[in-house]
Amino acid sequence: MNDQQTKTEILSPYHRVTNRLGMALTMLCAIHCVSMPFLVVSLPFLGSFFEHNVWLEYLLLGSGLVLGGGITLHNYLKHHHNLPVLLVVVSGFGFLFLAHFFHDHWMETPIVILGAILVGFGLYFNHKYTHHPVK
Repeated sequence: MNDQQTKTEILSPYHRVTNRLGMALTMLCAIHCVSMPFLVVSLPFLGSFFEHNVWLEYLLLGSGLVLGGGITLHNYLKHHHNLPVLLVVVSGFGFLFLAHFFHDHWMETPIVILGAILVGFGLYFNHKYTHHPVK
């Protein structure tokens, strides 16, 4: 046996996990440090692009509804049968779409925040009830 294999076998499972976690976090830190200068410079351009492109917003909202709503509907029908979870997700997306009727109005931001919170909570509870059903 070589020395590397012997050292790996001596490490406890806890130390193996923490070593791997440390390597992964170091790689994430390196990626973060390299990419941040580019992101900081490009964010104003990207922000103005998203703000003035209504069709991109509709595309993102529609794809979110198809994916998030589809997953929630599937899990509702096949796993947890918890109607309030489905209603919270659908009403959250409803508020997000409703906010487009209040464009450049003071009510747009609160409606978007409410819709995002509802979608987030709904998807969280959908995941929770799918993997840990309430009896």
